[in-house]
Amino acid sequence: MMSSSQQAISPRVEPRSHSEADATGPERPFFVDHANGQLYCVLYERQASSRPAKGVVFCPPYPWEYQGCDRLFVRAARRLAAAGLDVLRFDYSGMRESTGSAHLAALDTHLSDVQLATDQLRSLRPVDSVGLLGARAGATLAAMAADRDPRVEFLILWDPIPAGKRYMTRCLRSAVASRSIAGDGSRQTSAELRSQLERGESVELAGFLLSAKLYDDWLGIDALRRIDQRDIPCLVLETCAGQSRRDRHVAKLARAYTDATDDGRLAVADEPPYWVGAPPFGVIDSRPALITETLSWLADLA
Repeated sequence: MMSSSQQAISPRVEPRSHSEADATGPERPFFVDHANGQLYCVLYERQASSRPAKGVVFCPPYPWEYQGCDRLFVRAARRLAAAGLDVLRFDYSGMRESTGSAHLAALDTHLSDVQLATDQLRSLRPVDSVGLLGARAGATLAAMAADRDPRVEFLILWDPIPAGKRYMTRCLRSAVASRSIAGDGSRQTSAELRSQLERGESVELAGFLLSAKLYDDWLGIDALRRIDQRDIPCLVLETCAGQSRRDRHVAKLARAYTDATDDGRLAVADEPPYWVGAPPFGVIDSRPALITETLSWLADLA
């Protein structure tokens, strides 16, 4: 039942196939109030009754890497629900469907969003434990949120961002390349976008705003130093196709978690990176190894 701080909305979710409809429970999109507006959430209820009951909050990438991946994350949520987990997906404040000012976006705001989403899942579903599943920037946010909330009992990190400065540099370069491919007439360089941010102005990445504050916050992120790798079960999953070069920084982060717990694992999904599917490069709707490895680790965790 929705509380006064929650607002149910008309379903605007991806149609389910017959097999998905048979295997999963109801899907409920809704908004929940927060200090800066409303957070858009979708709850995927497990169909089967399982004990101990687990819940997963999905922390997405930032929207400039999210575009084209919607179907993948929806299908991942449905696979987890079919496996007996309650899942809650959400959009960060001021991004995509959530309200709020994108110009005011900050790291602490997004960490508060993760906390709010986690609290919502606990209040809406009878779960015995809750974990965080994050992708890209969302994986780093999930790890930081777990340090703040000892009630988070496990972590699944898909391609986490260990170094914020390097990540921001790549985001700006990708934005310049996308504009060039799209032929929008923009001749801005990544250095010019960086200067704009340093002046306190927001910049557009793939149709979404990156605030100067959020940019500055990410410049200071060094996951190996900032995140306290506490004793928490953790899967670090890196997407790396064929002979593609793996990220040694991700491997270092994974070792920090695996050294701290017996339930830590570094795994590789031999598939093309899902975040490369941003327009105009196409739509990513399936990464079976990524999801299968995740489900396998969760089954072992049980």
